[in-house]
Amino acid sequence: SPALIICNRLPVTLRISGIGFQSSEIEAGAREHFDHIDTKSDPTITLRINEYHGLDYDWNGELSISLKKFQENPLQTVTMNTTGGNVSNKVNLGVMVKMEDGLMITVFCNYWMVNCTGKPLRYQGN
Repeated sequence: SPALIICNRLPVTLRISGIGFQSSEIEAGAREHFDHIDTKSDPTITLRINEYHGLDYDWNGELSISLKKFQENPLQTVTMNTTGGNVSNKVNLGVMVKMEDGLMITVFCNYWMVNCTGKPLRYQGN
């Protein structure tokens, strides 16, 4: 079984759990190494971002570790949904996978808006 390396390229701490290891926190810009992960049964990792910027809800998502899927397309998306509070939102994170000293999974977001105004902002699509 290959090692699993998760790289957090988000500007926030990422909490992960699942596939035989305790919950772990990966700080912004850091990586975590897990030995000998059994990927034969396409295990699932749970991703969590807690109370980003003091909001009263968390973001949760699941990533299936499917080697076949990653070989077909090494760039995937994981949808993070809110839990708690009175809000229902989602954000899509990018996931890039490659074999490098094990199975390396990089979690990122192409655009991350940081609100430094001290006032709540609403983002709206077309």
